[in-house]
Amino acid sequence: MTTLTSRDAPSLGEIKVPAGAVYAAYKPVHALEIDQIDDRSLVQFGFTGAFGKLMIDLESREVLETHDGSTVSFVNSSLERFAECLQFFVDLLSGVEEAGGPEDEGEGEDENEALAQRLEAGIRGIDSRAYREDSYWYEIRWAVSLGDYA
Repeated sequence: MTTLTSRDAPSLGEIKVPAGAVYAAYKPVHALEIDQIDDRSLVQFGFTGAFGKLMIDLESREVLETHDGSTVSFVNSSLERFAECLQFFVDLLSGVEEAGGPEDEGEGEDENEALAQRLEAGIRGIDSRAYREDSYWYEIRWAVSLGDYA
């Protein structure tokens, strides 16, 4: 974890964010950035995918994402839950890498789906609000099932 501070949002204080990039799912910013979307005061702490931004709502402390800079969608109930979910994801994929790949393609598809189901169950267990259709973790779960993280 890395601690970031923001002079522009002293109410936020110091926040601990995951220190390193996690595939295309998460990349930390070098410095916190303040933004305003939908009348919400947000602090960007990371990136996701090619164009997405991960942000903390200063009022609710929820983690949100935006891909267009004009609307946001829910990711996690808090930065702590986000970090736990991200660590679960990393640990899950690390276990697969250590075990090695499947013998044939059909077996790989079954293993990818089983891995995706474990990811979904883990995310739901950490933050019950985080996994829902068309959400950040939903999209990652489906990418895992398709073998994008194999």
